[in-house]
Amino acid sequence: MPAESSSSTSAAGVVANQLSAKIDLPDYYPADGPVYPGAKPSKAQQSANGRVSLVFGTDASVDDAARLMADEAESKGWAIASKDEIERGYLTRASKDGRNLMILTNRMEEGGDAVTLVAVSVDP
Repeated sequence: MPAESSSSTSAAGVVANQLSAKIDLPDYYPADGPVYPGAKPSKAQQSANGRVSLVFGTDASVDDAARLMADEAESKGWAIASKDEIERGYLTRASKDGRNLMILTNRMEEGGDAVTLVAVSVDP
């Protein structure tokens, strides 16, 4: 579920506002790259070496978001190599056919505002 828009000036509110903007999945995103279920990305970027990054926002808990994205990656053939707990979230690493995938899930809560950020970075 997409993050709710907020007019708050808290860091979580500002991020929630930024994540409320939605874009179409870019054509250059690999077909086997995981996508947050039922959501459109808020940002997309491609580096000079072809690595693609997407950012999603959700109201889901960080645990649920990390689990959903790991499940999505595995359903597309990625082998989960590690899932490390970090401050306010998780960093999940996976590989497939010599390519790398990283999924960051991070919960931001401040001043009554809350949003879970999901960032995906995948080799072409």
